Amino acid sequence: MSSEPEAGSEPAGADEAPGERRRCDVLVLGASFGGVEVLLQLQRRLPRPLKVVVVDRQRTHGYIPLAHERLCARIGPGAALDTEAFVRSLPGVEFVHDE
Repeated sequence: MSSEPEAGSEPAGADEAPGERRRCDVLVLGASFGGVEVLLQLQRRLPRPLKVVVVDRQRTHGYIPLAHERLCARIGPGAALDTEAFVRSLPGVEFVHDE
């Protein structure tokens, strides 16, 4: 499996239409607790910066370690982290809101 573009095609940019091809080094499916942890570990451990695309169908997520606080009604059911904003704040990372 190669990340090289097909003959005659150019790598898609940020202004591409939905469904068009994006070029990246790593694709992370899911931006919940595990996906964000994978993203952070990659950035910490690899010697060179990577182009990473994170795909998730949700823009926000509940913080899993606080699930017991939600169950006990100590925090409201609507309390969530703005995962999209966090992921976009990281260098070399693109967030795609899709399935």
